[in-house]
Amino acid sequence: QEVTTGMVLLDTRIARFVTSDTFEGIIISSINKGKEKARIAIGAAAGTELAANDGLVFVTGTERNDAAGAPVWSLLAYDADAGKLRWSLDLAAIPGSPVYSGGGVYVADASGVVTAVNATDGTVRWQQPLPDGTKPVELAIDATKLFVTTASGQLLIVDTGQPSSISTLTPPVGSSYWSPVVIGQTLVVAATRFDESAGGRPAATISAFDLANANTRLWIRSYTGDVGRLVTCAGRLFTTIPVQRRSFDTSSPYGPVQIDLQTGAVIWTYEYISAGFGDIVPVTSSPPLLAVSSAGHVLYGIHPETGVSSWAMGSLAIVRMVASESGTLYAVLDDGTLISILPAPSSVTPIVSPHNRY
Repeated sequence: QEVTTGMVLLDTRIARFVTSDTFEGIIISSINKGKEKARIAIGAAAGTELAANDGLVFVTGTERNDAAGAPVWSLLAYDADAGKLRWSLDLAAIPGSPVYSGGGVYVADASGVVTAVNATDGTVRWQQPLPDGTKPVELAIDATKLFVTTASGQLLIVDTGQPSSISTLTPPVGSSYWSPVVIGQTLVVAATRFDESAGGRPAATISAFDLANANTRLWIRSYTGDVGRLVTCAGRLFTTIPVQRRSFDTSSPYGPVQIDLQTGAVIWTYEYISAGFGDIVPVTSSPPLLAVSSAGHVLYGIHPETGVSSWAMGSLAIVRMVASESGTLYAVLDDGTLISILPAPSSVTPIVSPHNRY
């Protein structure tokens, strides 16, 4: 059985990082019929998320060993049509997943160095050591800033135009920052408690900071359970949080919510709750919607402005999902099946069936 741990769309192609008993690497398929176009064997790095732009797929991993038999870790770019290697750059240590923005690809490795390269040819723009002892975990990027979560729980903010300019945000005691997003000049980041010795609650927080005003904290909200990955759509902020609607609820249900960017208050909570939800996937076509799958194997389409249900589709054990600009959803099921789902033009259609399964 194949397990998909990274997934990205490129025009007429979909690329996935896949691991199975017999294969590890990237599979590139047509988005129209799902036919496999290329299979690229590559050893997984610390992160297996993919980035893409202008017909290229960017990935970190290893294709060879050095003279001593140790893996050589690299940042690599592959042509999405033929699966051929366009360029590669060797790195000092095992890297995390790359991110793309503004013609550049960015990656951090375990030696504590962030590298920026030109996406077209892999030439190095700059390399910046992070503060001593920093072990990067995950990268996120907006137009001018790179956000680096670390193993110690901090969030580093690197100016991509002046990379030696690095600021640090420290999370609540015993917690670790993750999932940073930027809307305008507001940075929002989640934190999950990892140190039980800190005692008590909250189990998670979400905080907002003003990037235009020395990263001043705007607000912080606390939650009794874990929160989901933060996502943005049309300038709005969404996630999943613990929801207890009735005093006699003994389980820990969760619900998708919209959060007020100015105050951190919940604007709406989706009418259906579940023992858990996957990542919310924004669909920016007209009309826009939020797609999210539940632990009960139901895929929901939600109106982002009101939180009203647009449609629901059952019996889909989705583990990964992305959306195209045209509004088609591409998802991988828990058995490794790749499907495409085309919501109807009207957002009031209650159930939409997959139009291809492959």
